[in-house]
Amino acid sequence: MAIGGYRKLCAAGVFATFATALAGHSAMAGVVIATAKIDQGRLLVTGTSPTGTTVTMDLFDPVPINPTTRQFSISEIYVPADCIVDLEISGSPIIRTSAVVANCAPANLIPRGNWDTAATYYLNDLVYFMGSTYRAINPGPLVNRGTPPGGTNWQNYWQLFVSKGANGIAGANGPAGPAGAAGPQGPAGADGAAGPQGPAGADGAAGPQGDRGPRGLQGLQGLQGEAGPQGETGPQGPAGADGTAGLQGDRGPRGFQGLQGEAGPQGEVGPQGPIGLTGADGAVGPAGPRGAKGDKGDQGDVGPQGPIGLTGAAGPAGLQGPIGLTGATGARGAKGDQGDAGPQGLIGLTGAAGPAGPQGPVGLTGAAGPAGPQGPVGLTGATGARGAKGDQGDVGPQGPIGLTGPAGSAGSTGAAGPQGVAGPAGPAGATGPQGPVGTGIGGHGIVNSLSTSNSTNKSVTVSCGAGKVVLGGGALLPAGFEGNLAIFSSYPSAANAWTVQVVENDAVGSNWSFTAYAVCATQ
Repeated sequence: MAIGGYRKLCAAGVFATFATALAGHSAMAGVVIATAKIDQGRLLVTGTSPTGTTVTMDLFDPVPINPTTRQFSISEIYVPADCIVDLEISGSPIIRTSAVVANCAPANLIPRGNWDTAATYYLNDLVYFMGSTYRAINPGPLVNRGTPPGGTNWQNYWQLFVSKGANGIAGANGPAGPAGAAGPQGPAGADGAAGPQGPAGADGAAGPQGDRGPRGLQGLQGLQGEAGPQGETGPQGPAGADGTAGLQGDRGPRGFQGLQGEAGPQGEVGPQGPIGLTGADGAVGPAGPRGAKGDKGDQGDVGPQGPIGLTGAAGPAGLQGPIGLTGATGARGAKGDQGDAGPQGLIGLTGAAGPAGPQGPVGLTGAAGPAGPQGPVGLTGATGARGAKGDQGDVGPQGPIGLTGPAGSAGSTGAAGPQGVAGPAGPAGATGPQGPVGTGIGGHGIVNSLSTSNSTNKSVTVSCGAGKVVLGGGALLPAGFEGNLAIFSSYPSAANAWTVQVVENDAVGSNWSFTAYAVCATQ
């Protein structure tokens, strides 16, 4: 092992890696050995490298590194003598690494006796020299390479296999034996040469691993059949009997007062009562001085309507005399009969209003005379002092009821009372008729197709044929390519077809094929 290299053994003893640093560059540089083993009679080495384009194992030709996955795979009929292979990754820098091969045993050792300078030796020959055993480690023939322990660069050709043991401690003297009869003196024999120590027997080669049986296809879940159409709704069952009425909820708060409806139209005026007799006029008192204008008093309440007296007969109208000076007002005499209306005289000056006399009793109204012509409107006299407020008159009779005004807007609804106890459920209605049975899928079977045989990625489509649908599918990979091939995709490419694509994880370097399967059924 070169100085600066290192060896990494896995816990299970399956494989190990060894790398030697190239001057000025780091070892390994991310190279990973995934597999290094003897399998089915071939040496298989796989791994990944982030750099380089090819990888070379021992003396074999370079193998390309996949530029996309950065994976490499080497498969050769080869058993390394020391169960270690050396790998070299191309590029700058060049990376060298080594791996211990699993399922491998050293080659058979061949004992050749004492070392002879004239003999020709080959790999794994064992020779005995000065009490130790040496193994030839160079694959080429060895002729006159010098003595194993002292020749020039002997370590390049020989390996110390069994070292000579140290001399043992001398044993204690045994008891003297009985004297034997003296025999004839024999000739002194030459000392025999010590025989070479026998080599350790080599471990037997591991038996080949049995072929791995093909993995069965996993059944895919079938497609769900289409749901049948909805059955027609059954006839309505008879209504259940009303439940017992719930308890009366609390009365909600009173809604707001609705707006006042518009006043109804004025009722018709009642018939005219009989006219009462006109009473005699009282004497007119003298006009008093005009008083100062008093403040306007409050409107007095309207008294009840008195009965209308009878109208007296109209008297003949007298001639219009000249207007004389206004004399003092004499006492009011008895009212005479109504004379005929004379012509309209000139409007005289308005005299000062005298104090109002006491209200005389209302006489019977006489018969109405013919209306005289309208005289000119006289000047408005000053408002007299407000009289004392009269007593409240009796309430008049109830007038006719007017038409009902439109209804005011409804007040807001009070809060609902608590829910009453639910009545018992009515009997169930009759069951509706059974709907028609939905269509399903039947007549299923498996269809397969074999791909072409070559060393490239492949895709196979299996068709179920017309009138059928695909329920699922898969693929069966060839034996002996575990870890080299992978199912990249497996999917229904049409309603009646299934497609499988298989790719090489590593460069296989030999032809291979696979079988695609489809599970089909009649629609």
